Amino acid sequence: MLQTKFILGTDVPDLERSVNDFLSTLSTESVCKYFPDNCLVVVEYQIHEEYKVSLCCECSLWDSQNRSNLFGFCQLTGDRKRFSCKACPSYKDIRG
Repeated sequence: MLQTKFILGTDVPDLERSVNDFLSTLSTESVCKYFPDNCLVVVEYQIHEEYKVSLCCECSLWDSQNRSNLFGFCQLTGDRKRFSCKACPSYKDIRG
């Protein structure tokens, strides 16, 4: 998903520090548009959507208390899910 971040600085050195601090937190490619007269930088970046490459059975909301691990229930929606179903946007990592 494409995200946008507006970074406003009080002066050019402050803007530079703020932009560098924000860019150091990103793990994806970004596009920066600079407006130095207004001490403004607009950063467009792509966020990693972990759920798109995950399965329901890898989610902390997966409940497989039945006898077979082929099916389980989503504790959030109450829906019956197969172990191979793709995760939804409500995906929560087991490790988190």
